[in-house]
Amino acid sequence: MSKNQPTTLNAAEFACAKTRAAEILADIKRKYPTLKPRAVLTIPPDQCDLDAPPETILRECPAILSNNLAKSELKHLPPLSKQEASVEREQRANRIREISAGLLYRGDALVELRFGHLDYPKIRELQTDELVDRTRTPVSGASIRIVLGLLLDFR
Repeated sequence: MSKNQPTTLNAAEFACAKTRAAEILADIKRKYPTLKPRAVLTIPPDQCDLDAPPETILRECPAILSNNLAKSELKHLPPLSKQEASVEREQRANRIREISAGLLYRGDALVELRFGHLDYPKIRELQTDELVDRTRTPVSGASIRIVLGLLLDFR
């Protein structure tokens, strides 16, 4: 792989990374319950929820998906219509699962936290907690950014 191309994760590695990141999120929620944190995947300026389905990732943060045939197929899959019968819906869902198995996710995407409640003293405390990536999380009064790490770090 060339130096210009980021390392990618296949669908299985991505699923594992999501699980590991979710475990850290659960630890943070237990330790800092007032913050109501949620994990997001980011490649600035875009972001999507960590647990977003592939179609949502493609729509909200397409740069997370590396260009390949599966991404192209997902991109060109016709949208679900309200008139489709349940059989057609199930067929479409099956097709999305098939396509998703071939997706490649950029390992340089960040896993960050967003908060349902801005308790600034607790956020400042979390910025220095060993549960977060302290090299990528700014520790200043000017930022509330919390980075858990690169997606690649969680596989």
